Amino acid sequence: HWARQRGDNGRLYIGFETPEGNVLEAGTEIPYRFLFATVNDTTVSPDLMADTAAAYNLDGGADGYPFEVEVGTFEDAEFFFTARADAGEAVIDIGPRDMICDLPIRVRGVEDNGCAAVWVDGEDYFRFVAVSDGTAWCQQQIDPAVRLWAGNVFLCDDDAVRMTLVMNGQAEGKQPFLEVHNPGDEAISVTIRSPEHTPVFGGPAGDSVMVGLGG
Repeated sequence: HWARQRGDNGRLYIGFETPEGNVLEAGTEIPYRFLFATVNDTTVSPDLMADTAAAYNLDGGADGYPFEVEVGTFEDAEFFFTARADAGEAVIDIGPRDMICDLPIRVRGVEDNGCAAVWVDGEDYFRFVAVSDGTAWCQQQIDPAVRLWAGNVFLCDDDAVRMTLVMNGQAEGKQPFLEVHNPGDEAISVTIRSPEHTPVFGGPAGDSVMVGLGG
């Protein structure tokens, strides 16, 4: 059964308790789900809780907010909005929906090559994000509707190569540049491309850009 104990510091501790004490047999599996929310509502109204559950699709559905995946594939919307990238990118129209926190988003099929980012139309800058096991993770406010691009700003045909795009926060007049790191000891010849719908750099397959190297 659930054992609840309120500490002197106002925290609520939730855990498992058995008649024999808090000892579980080795190999016991206990599936669980956990959601923590700080709600700006002193009444803690049932209506707000119900609306929060509906907004984040905690019933396993997908109608908590409007969305359309233009590039990539929709996979799931239970708490995380989950899409799968196509050729290293996804383009999603999502919202509007009033929520108590920014919507958690994950995009699968993204490489951890140092150059994974999201871009929101109207904000117009790359926000670099973490990638774990081929999935990019971020949060995004969708109270007003947004159009979001997510994926690899640049891709390399050698997945060992790491890249850093230097673009934001430079001095006026400085051009963006891409730092490319070869982790091996031998010289390599690689192809670097930007997915077709990538803001600023993307284009149809076969397009080329001239890259200047100083020094």
